[in-house]
Amino acid sequence: MIKKIITVVIPIFLISIILFISYESYNQAKNTSKNPLNIIPANASIILKINNTKAIYNELNSKKIWNNLLNINIIDSLNNQLKNTSDLFVNNENLFLNQTLYLSIHRIGADNTGVLYSSNFDNTKNEIKSAITKLFGKIQSSIKYDKQLIYKTEYKKSTLYISHYQDIIFYSYNKILIEDAIRVSNSSENLLTVNEFNNIFKTISNSASINLFINYNSLIQHLNIFS
Repeated sequence: MIKKIITVVIPIFLISIILFISYESYNQAKNTSKNPLNIIPANASIILKINNTKAIYNELNSKKIWNNLLNINIIDSLNNQLKNTSDLFVNNENLFLNQTLYLSIHRIGADNTGVLYSSNFDNTKNEIKSAITKLFGKIQSSIKYDKQLIYKTEYKKSTLYISHYQDIIFYSYNKILIEDAIRVSNSSENLLTVNEFNNIFKTISNSASINLFINYNSLIQHLNIFS
């Protein structure tokens, strides 16, 4: 009798352990953050991985070399946007999963450039519309593009476009750049699927304030934006 009970109990016990491990693995995978590189278009001239966003504005502006670059239009504009971004992370730290922000610079059309910002927000506690309202103010309108929503707000007296992919929130003052990022998010190919880039990315130091990636082929074609 005891032998029969043991014969029945042991398989049930083993099956229960397997189910528990599978459930824990599922939860861990579900809660793993997506890397914002999954949505950054590959035509980026420059990508900055900022590891302590709330402090980056003060840190950069304390450097003489950075201040010498402020006479370049795009750098000066970028500096002002970094001030807003640093304040965003200081005032809304609970909405983000970490202090990491990806900033990428892209050529748009013949003579224009755009900056894409992307980070991870806590989508388990914050619904996207609520998070956008807290971060950027009232949503003025929204449109669907490639099955994803693009939200439009008025932020710091400028029109801002925001979207998200899983727990990645990304925004730009250029709508075309948001559409490009959405197309990348819906594709099976992105920067992390490029072996050369992925191998370089694995070597970066997360203790550094900034990690800089330069696409020299794209940058050479876009040198006129740095004037």
